[in-house]
Amino acid sequence: MVMENIVFLLNNFLRNDEFEIVLFDWVLHERAIIDEVEAGLIPCDRETRRFSLICSEEELLRRMKSDHRSEEDMKRSLARLPLYAHLGTELVDTTGRTPNETAERIRDLILQPR
Repeated sequence: MVMENIVFLLNNFLRNDEFEIVLFDWVLHERAIIDEVEAGLIPCDRETRRFSLICSEEELLRRMKSDHRSEEDMKRSLARLPLYAHLGTELVDTTGRTPNETAERIRDLILQPR
C-alpha cells in the first residue's frame, strides 16, 4: 500500500504541467525499491535524476544521537551507508552542511548543464 500511495502521488505531480521540477524524497537504499517506484510512473518527457544524500559515519551517528535514535537504528543505518555507492545515483555528501546548504547543492546540480 505504501508503494501504491507513493506512485499515485508522484504521478499526480508529474501530470501537472505547472511544476517544472518534481523532487521526491524518501530513504531508498536498495535499487529494487527505486526500480519498483519508477516502474509505476507514467511515461513523461521530463528529465529524471537520482540523488542519494550521504554523510560520513561520524556525522550519521552524531545526527542520529541528537534525534535520540536507538542503538539498533544506528547500527542498521551504518550498515546501509555503503549500499548507496552501488545505486547508480548522484551522491551528495551532506557532511557538515545544513539542510539549506544541501538543498542549494541539489539545486545547483539540477541547474548545471549535463
